[in-house]
Amino acid sequence: MFEIDDEQLASYRRDGYVVLRAAIPVEVVAPVLDAVGRGALVVIDAAGNRQQLNSWTWCGDDLLGRLPRCEPLVNLAAAAIGGPVHHWHSKLSWKSPGSAGTWDWHQDFAFWVEEGVARPAMTTIGIALDDHDRDNGCLRLIEGSHRHGVIDHPAVGAGRAADPDVVEALASDGKIIDVELNAGDAVVFSSTMLHGSGANASDRQRSFLHCSYNAMDNPASDPFIDGHQVHDLVTVPAAAIEPGAYDRVWGDTAFIQPEATGYGGRSGYQVIAAE
Repeated sequence: MFEIDDEQLASYRRDGYVVLRAAIPVEVVAPVLDAVGRGALVVIDAAGNRQQLNSWTWCGDDLLGRLPRCEPLVNLAAAAIGGPVHHWHSKLSWKSPGSAGTWDWHQDFAFWVEEGVARPAMTTIGIALDDHDRDNGCLRLIEGSHRHGVIDHPAVGAGRAADPDVVEALASDGKIIDVELNAGDAVVFSSTMLHGSGANASDRQRSFLHCSYNAMDNPASDPFIDGHQVHDLVTVPAAAIEPGAYDRVWGDTAFIQPEATGYGGRSGYQVIAAE
């Protein structure tokens, strides 16, 4: 699972992302769909529409806690970053059929740097839990935009997003990629990659698991939440996430709650609890 060769790693460094087809068996990740909608946060986009997710930093012994600690996944993150990593946080996000919520254009590191992280030695591995395409709001990114450094992220409408003028300039110079995935595919992308996603105009759900990692030698000097501190990552073998190897999908791993300052307040996002 999650194997990457030298050519794919070179593509990641050049373009800021790489897609790994059939990175993980569908039957391994399908049970994660059982956790969709439990204890969700709601993030408000620029147009005032809602985008739902769960997020966690500390990983329990359930499937949601084991996945970010799975050795092949951790090894992939370490290869992308170029050294040992710790778990920054993971997110389970979804778009219900017909939902208008979007993820505005942004860089992850533009928010993470505000926690005192010195370098963008951080990466995210996104795993498709179902099929993603443009109709149901797949991930979009601007190829090569990771090379342009940190972009200002002012208030934009009801949300906070990358400076629209900079986004327009980079989109005209680069190439906007619709990252269409099948269930079990993965995409690895840099923390300075400009990315976002549109509304779900289909009658199908779009569910995505994001696991984000930081280099061990790149601590946050002013973390918004305790889980963003550098900590040893206790890995588990690939067999630990196979069906029948765990007691439950979710229950040990605690989701971040709306009052946590990393999801509202200092981060500048409007975040509320799901109704």
